[in-house]
Amino acid sequence: MEKWQEELLELIRNNQFREVVNRAVKIAKETGRYDEVARFLIGAGSGAGCRDEESAIMLIQEAEKIARDATVRDLARRAITVIRS
Repeated sequence: MEKWQEELLELIRNNQFREVVNRAVKIAKETGRYDEVARFLIGAGSGAGCRDEESAIMLIQEAEKIARDATVRDLARRAITVIRS
């Protein structure tokens, strides 16, 4: 696991979802790994969905904004649909 992933997971564990979003945007811009960061947020949001639907959706919506690839954006939209159902 990469350092940035560990950092984001620690914020998620501490329920600091707004900070997760801020750091994820910064990491994506710094590394140029937009789709990888977006996929990570989708996965984290899907896991967080069991605890807090609102926070999970926030993470996944941000993933959709960060993603550059249409497939990743579509994955984010589908994840949101599943969480809301």
